[in-house]
Amino acid sequence: MGATGSREGEHQPGWSERDLRGFADLWEALGPHHDAIWEKIIAAVGGGDERDLRRWAKETRELRRKALQEGDWAPFLAKLRERGAAYAEATAPFSDWLEVQAALRDSLVPLIEQTYRDCPDKLASALHGFGRFSETAAATLCTSYVAAKEEIISRQQETLRSSEERLAGIISSAMDAIITLDSRQRIVLFNRAAEITFRCPAGQAMGQALDRFLPAALREAHRQHVDEFGKTGVTSWSMGSPRILSAVRADGDAFLIEATISQVEAGGEKYYTVILRDITERRRAEQRLVTQQAVTRILAESQDIAVAATGILQSVCESLCWEVGAVWTPDPEQQVLRCAQLWHLPGRQAPNFEAESRRRVFMPGEGLPGRVWASGRPAWIPDVLQDGNFPRAPLAAGEGLHAAFAFPILLGSQVLGVMEFFSRAIQAPDEQLLRMMAAVGSQIGQFMERRRAEAEVRRQQAAIRELSTPVLQVRDRLLIVPMIGLIDAARARQMTEQLLAAVRRQRAGVVVIDITGVAAMDSAVANHLVNTVEAARLLGARVIVSGISTAIAGTLVQIGVDLGKLVTMGDLQRGIEEANRFLGVEVVSIDRKKAAPPAAAPGPRAPKPSAGSRQPEGKGSDSARGGETPLPRKRSA
Repeated sequence: MGATGSREGEHQPGWSERDLRGFADLWEALGPHHDAIWEKIIAAVGGGDERDLRRWAKETRELRRKALQEGDWAPFLAKLRERGAAYAEATAPFSDWLEVQAALRDSLVPLIEQTYRDCPDKLASALHGFGRFSETAAATLCTSYVAAKEEIISRQQETLRSSEERLAGIISSAMDAIITLDSRQRIVLFNRAAEITFRCPAGQAMGQALDRFLPAALREAHRQHVDEFGKTGVTSWSMGSPRILSAVRADGDAFLIEATISQVEAGGEKYYTVILRDITERRRAEQRLVTQQAVTRILAESQDIAVAATGILQSVCESLCWEVGAVWTPDPEQQVLRCAQLWHLPGRQAPNFEAESRRRVFMPGEGLPGRVWASGRPAWIPDVLQDGNFPRAPLAAGEGLHAAFAFPILLGSQVLGVMEFFSRAIQAPDEQLLRMMAAVGSQIGQFMERRRAEAEVRRQQAAIRELSTPVLQVRDRLLIVPMIGLIDAARARQMTEQLLAAVRRQRAGVVVIDITGVAAMDSAVANHLVNTVEAARLLGARVIVSGISTAIAGTLVQIGVDLGKLVTMGDLQRGIEEANRFLGVEVVSIDRKKAAPPAAAPGPRAPKPSAGSRQPEGKGSDSARGGETPLPRKRSA
C-alpha cells in the first residue's frame, strides 16, 4: 500500500501521507461498490450526449482500475481534465461542484460509515480521503474548464482578429471605393480607393455626412433614397441603374459614378455600405468612340463641306457635352480667319458671344483660333476668363462660357480651317480628346481635298466632253456637230443640251450632225438622236445627219425609226452642200471667179447673169463671205 501511495504521491503534489492513506482507505471501503459508485459519479458530473458520456465513462473506469493496480493516477486525472474541456468546448457552464459533492456525500458516506463502523480510525481516514478526493476532483475539473474556456476564447479572438485583418486588407486593396455609413448616414469606413477617387484622406472623411461628396442638387434626393432602401429590408440594391450618378471630389471636380448599396444590422444599429466606381474615363472613351464613328459617317455621306461641318459641330457638342461650336476658315487675301459656321445645343445659345464671333476676324496667333492656325496643333483652355490671349473673354463671361478647345483642319502641314468648342464648366485638359480631335481634323482636311479633287475631275470631264462634242458655227444660221468615238447615254444627253442651247442662241436654221467617226450606237442612243432631231425642229432648225454607217443604219431600222423624219447624207461634205442649198447659199471657188469671161457689151436690155457671175452689191452679193452667192429663189407657178 505504501508503494502504491508513493507512486500516487509522485503525480499528486501537495498530498500528504495522511491524504494518500485516506484515499487508499476510501477505495478499499468502496471496493465492492466501485462500479455502482462510479456510475453515480458519472451521473453527478456527466451530461451531454449519452453515447459520448458512456464511452468516456468506460475509458475512465479502465484508467481508474489501472491506476489502482499500478498507482499511476496521471492518465486518470487527464481523463477528468478532458471531460472538463469537453464542457468548456460546448460552452456549457460547469455544474456547481457543491451540488456534486453533496450528491456524492449522500451516496458514498453511508457506505463508508457502514464499512468502517467498527474501525473508527479507518472511518476517519476514509472520510478524510473522500474529502481530499472531492476537493481534488473539483479543482481538476474546474481548472480544466477554465483553461479550456480561455483557450477557446483566445482561439476565437485570434480567428476574429485574423478575419478582421483579412477583411481590412481586402477593403484596403479593393479597386472600387467602399464607404460605410451609420444610421445617420455618417461615414464610418473610407477605404484607400475612396481616398483616391474623392481626393480626400480618410481622416477628413470619417464622421462626415456623405452629402459632402454629392452635388448640392442631389443631396436631399440621395438621403431619401437611402432611407427608403433601409425600410425595404433588401440586403443590396443597385443605385442609379440604368442612369449614371454624379459625384463631387473634395476639390470640387464633378465626375460620374456607378454605385451599389447594401445594409446590415450590428449591435442594434443599421449600417449602409456603398461600393462605387469612377466611370468618368470609361464614359469619355465611349463618347469619343461615338463621336469618331459619327464624324466618319458624316464625311462619308456629305457632298459639301458646309453640310459636313454643321454635322460635325452638332455631333461633337451632343456626344461630348460641349455647348457651342464654331468653324473658322482663312481669308487668303487678307490673311485672317473668319467665322464660317456656328452651332449650339438647343436651349444653350450664347447670342452675344456668337454675334461677336461672326463679326470678328483673327490674325495668326491671336485668340484661340489664331493660335491654333499659327501652330497647326490643338489647344485647350480650362477657363477662357483666366486666359491672357482670349479677346472674347468679356462676352464669354457674360454668357457663362469657361472651358474651350480647338483643333486645326489639316491637309499635310497646311491649315485649311479651325474648329473650336466651348463649355459652361471649367474643365482640365483632356489629352486623349485632343489627340482624337487632331485625327478628326486630318480626316476633315482629307475630305475637303477629296471633294476639291472630285470637283476638278468633274470640271475636266466636262471640258473634255465639251471638246469631244463641239458645236461649230461655220456661217450664219449653220451649225455643225462632229461626233467621234463612243457615244453613251451621258454624252448623248450632253450633246443634246449643247446643241439646243446653240440653236436657240445662234438662231440656227440648219444643223449638220456628222457621225462618221461613230462606229456603232445602241438603241437608247439612237432613240436619243431621233429625239434630238425632233427637239431642234421644234426650235425652227432643220437637222441633217451625215456619215451614217451600215451598223448604225441597221440599228435605226431595228428600233423602227421613221426614216422619213430624218434628212441623211452620206458624208459631211454632202451634208454641208445640202445645208447651203436649204439656206439658199452657193459656194463659189475663188479660182473659178478669176477665170470667168468678161461681161457682154451693154444692149438695149441688160442680159441675164450667166452662171457663176456676180450680181452688183445690194442685189444679193455677200462680199464679206468671200465669194458666197445665194441661189435665185424659185417663184411659185
